[in-house]
Amino acid sequence: MSAAKPGTALPWAIDTDTGPCVIANLGTRGIAECYEDGETQDETDVQNAAYIVTACNAYPQLVAALRATVEELTHHEGDALTNQRRADGIALLRSLGEVE
Repeated sequence: MSAAKPGTALPWAIDTDTGPCVIANLGTRGIAECYEDGETQDETDVQNAAYIVTACNAYPQLVAALRATVEELTHHEGDALTNQRRADGIALLRSLGEVE
């Protein structure tokens, strides 16, 4: 499995300046609308978009931090809990397609 990469460069933001909420990158390329056609946008749509944008923008840093943690745990192998935490970190990286 290959790593999940956005088709449009990060960081993303929420654009509500032109009307309905749209997720866009800073180059203002629209990525997704925050509502379905024919529906009225509500605060839940904007909250969901904010959550998605926050998660997407944080993804590269979270993966880097997890890799660093797994590497650090490699130097402390020995007890079962440390080994399990390292294995869990590797499994999560693998499930994200981030194992090199």
